[in-house]
Amino acid sequence: MTRTSFRLLICACFLQFSLLLSSAHAANALTEFSQPHEIETFDLAGGVKVVTHRFGEYQLVEVSIPSASASATVHDLRIKGDAARAYRPLVTPNTVAIIGGGFFGYNIEGEEQPIGLIRVDGERKVALMPWSHGGVFASDGNGTLRIFPAESKAQGGRWKYALQSKPIIILNGNVDVGRNFRDAEFNRVAFGLTTEGDVLIVGLFQNFGQAATQVKFAQIFKAIAEQRGLKVLRALAMDGGAGAQVHIPKLKMKFGDTGVSYFPNAIRFDNLAGR
Repeated sequence: MTRTSFRLLICACFLQFSLLLSSAHAANALTEFSQPHEIETFDLAGGVKVVTHRFGEYQLVEVSIPSASASATVHDLRIKGDAARAYRPLVTPNTVAIIGGGFFGYNIEGEEQPIGLIRVDGERKVALMPWSHGGVFASDGNGTLRIFPAESKAQGGRWKYALQSKPIIILNGNVDVGRNFRDAEFNRVAFGLTTEGDVLIVGLFQNFGQAATQVKFAQIFKAIAEQRGLKVLRALAMDGGAGAQVHIPKLKMKFGDTGVSYFPNAIRFDNLAGR
């Protein structure tokens, strides 16, 4: 592993995002991300790269995994506790990152339960939801990864691993989500796939859990993908708020709320180069 630490002057492709905002708009994650800030880069085996950003009151982590090294599995957790406890049993020597998964709700007894399709080891754990947007992440567990849009979500039922979430924030390299009255500021995590199967994970966090709206987060995701030279076919958002988590065991890094919450499931990304 190699580590690089420096202050980076954000390139012009980032600065263009400031034009989207009026000068009267209060400072937020997007505007602060567009300014010079502290960046650290960690190079792992198989071409995996972890980059951390600190700007203002925000932390951002990006993890890029080349297609030749990328594998992913879905894990049905249903654990109430802190994220470190929930994710610790999932860690293997080849684990690159573990991220929070999909949504949860409550049954008639008031108990938490996962919402949206979950398949683990070829077994359906939770049924598909008829959402009109979002998508399904699917994996064979051996390096083939897909994100299906809502209109094709039933295809997820054919895969060894699958997880349903929403929304799709990037489509064909462009932001594909619009602001609505429910688009509040929360900690955010999403991951995207290129047509070649490269993976880009991005997590944005703020100490009080108010990192960004979905729209601004999508704009930051797009900027990072472009800076990495990645044409993301689709990027799927995971649950936000306390469920927004990115853990990188090899670097002993944990991003996200450290308090007690309910963790319905998670996605673990492994490095095939380490096998």
